[in-house]
Amino acid sequence: MSKAQKWQYEEFYLTNRFKLIKLLLSEIIFLDNCYKKASCEKEKQLLKSAVDKLDYLLMRQEQNYDDLSDGDFKMILMIIYGILDNIIENLNG
Repeated sequence: MSKAQKWQYEEFYLTNRFKLIKLLLSEIIFLDNCYKKASCEKEKQLLKSAVDKLDYLLMRQEQNYDDLSDGDFKMILMIIYGILDNIIENLNG
């Protein structure tokens, strides 16, 4: 089994809570790296704000041991999407 197949297989059986935690961790790491590379103060403020919001969501998930319903999972995904979309709009606008 290739690594890609193994990851897809594992992803299929993960609970929504673990999927969300993995997503939040990867986005926080990505935005933190972007923050370190940013040269403009406005960019740094936007990225720092986004990291703080995602970190808050991550801490809430680490405190909650119950699995998420599909509706809650989709709602939190939309919140994450909104945070990232806000960064793009502010940087492009």
